Amino acid sequence: MKNLSIYLLFLICVACKKPENATEQTAKTAAIKNAAVANTITGHLQDDSGNPVKNVVVSDGFTCTVTDDNGNYTLTRDSAAQFVYFSAPAEYNASVGASGLREFYKKITAPLSDAVQADFTLIKKAKETKFKIIGISDPQVASTAELDRFKNETVDDIKTHMNGESLPYYTLVLGDVVADKQDLLVPIRQSFATISPSTFVVAGNHDLFKSATNQTKNGETFSAVFGPLDYSFNVGDVHFICMNDIIFAADGSYSSGFTAKQLAWLQQDLSYVSKDKVIVMSYHRHTLNTGGTEMKNLLAGYKEVHIMAGHLHANANNINATNPLFYQHIHGAACGRWWSSTINADGTPNGYQVFEVENNAVKNWYYKSVRYPKEFQIRMYRGNSSFGGPNGTFSFNLTSSDIVANVWNMDNTWKVDVYENNIKTGSMERFTGIDAWATGYHNGVLTEKAFANPEHLYKYTLKDPGATVKVVATDRFGAQYTQSNFTTDFSTAISY
Repeated sequence: MKNLSIYLLFLICVACKKPENATEQTAKTAAIKNAAVANTITGHLQDDSGNPVKNVVVSDGFTCTVTDDNGNYTLTRDSAAQFVYFSAPAEYNASVGASGLREFYKKITAPLSDAVQADFTLIKKAKETKFKIIGISDPQVASTAELDRFKNETVDDIKTHMNGESLPYYTLVLGDVVADKQDLLVPIRQSFATISPSTFVVAGNHDLFKSATNQTKNGETFSAVFGPLDYSFNVGDVHFICMNDIIFAADGSYSSGFTAKQLAWLQQDLSYVSKDKVIVMSYHRHTLNTGGTEMKNLLAGYKEVHIMAGHLHANANNINATNPLFYQHIHGAACGRWWSSTINADGTPNGYQVFEVENNAVKNWYYKSVRYPKEFQIRMYRGNSSFGGPNGTFSFNLTSSDIVANVWNMDNTWKVDVYENNIKTGSMERFTGIDAWATGYHNGVLTEKAFANPEHLYKYTLKDPGATVKVVATDRFGAQYTQSNFTTDFSTAISY
């Protein structure tokens, strides 16, 4: 009986306890929820039929994770994260946004103390075993007139060249899209979208600007137009990596490299990529040492590695001496020498590169000069030619018996032969020097001070200086290109 009395007394006390009001209950519930999910990003990925998509890499630019079997993910948000985004698998595309480009990202606007929810819908497609890559470097437009030139020359040429193309193609823009003119970022993005919604852009040194919160040039303004600075996606058996390699100091100087946090992100991103894949990595500056030994170690062991870069306003293809499957492609600038002519400083015509991919190999690549046929790959000069104007004259310092060929897309596997009166008489010798014609126009006629010492020049002493001459260049894939005409004036430097 005593125990029963104690139990009844307990029930009375519990029943008489003052209840929490609704506001207190809501506040406690919110506090518990925030304690559980603050600083986290969660979301769901599904395809355009509403099915969950698993094993998709999702990142905030610092940490990577993958979606589970239900298409859900959770990651801890870095305090500096500006975006959450996914790395499109080979069987999916990101949807096309209002910009006309694929939007694989969402801007993070919530304070760090709040949870972030970011869901994505992916567009299902068949895995592509054959496709093409277009590489564009340095449009570097400084005015609407230069933007019009980019649209009417580069963009129109790409559209014409790819018209009727049966294979899908993806476009990489390798930085310096504008020339320190942030008001042209949106207009040039519109031009990119007309090439293809699958156009992916990295920043260059002329694309970074001071912001209200940071007086050191940074990627905030660029990212507001193009999204994350570092990201990846997959097509077929190729893993594409796009990164910002420009680091500005407070005094306005800059260097090329990746921060420790960028390299940590790259390591995580690559941890989800099997070694039988091809890596295509895009960044702006041409130096092969960008990222240093650590980056090279991260890229080691993959089927092929192709580094896509620009910045130099010249063209070159470099092959790693110790790893012949590690390539660096420095793209001639779309703007040439800042839209002052139709050529780059090294004599490469304004243009872009095209790469052909089949399964896990890049099977072919070539340089496409704007408003010239694909077969135009060589300019030829007499060795004793001099070119210039009121500001100076430049020459090859060779004789009238010598010829010079500029073969701008060569690499060390190319062979360049000479035919005199249709009879092969020998092979040309590669040398490093100036293209006297390009330098004569930029520096002698204009005042560009555009000195370049390309490694894609060849010379040869004719057996018969009076012979009809033909130069035949054979690339690494067996394609042959010929040139029988000597360049003697600046007409094709001034206009196409």
